[in-house]
Amino acid sequence: MNTQQLKSVMRFHLDNFSDSEDPVTNDTVHSAILSDDDGFGAANSKRIYKAVIRWTLIREGHEDKAWPLDWIDLTVNELSEQLL
Repeated sequence: MNTQQLKSVMRFHLDNFSDSEDPVTNDTVHSAILSDDDGFGAANSKRIYKAVIRWTLIREGHEDKAWPLDWIDLTVNELSEQLL
């Protein structure tokens, strides 16, 4: 998986969580869409998104890197560069 493929996966999942009609782009900040106080109990958009992106990376043979503490405030571009 290369960076462009990861960005595509990230945008796809962010789009699924988005309540907005605005398109998700590589410049979308994760906190504009994801939250830790939506959903049900521990199953919220922030946790589910992080889990599915980690799963995707591991499944594609990448190292399970530690995510930046401020990842929720990063754009798709910024976070993808740090995860690969």
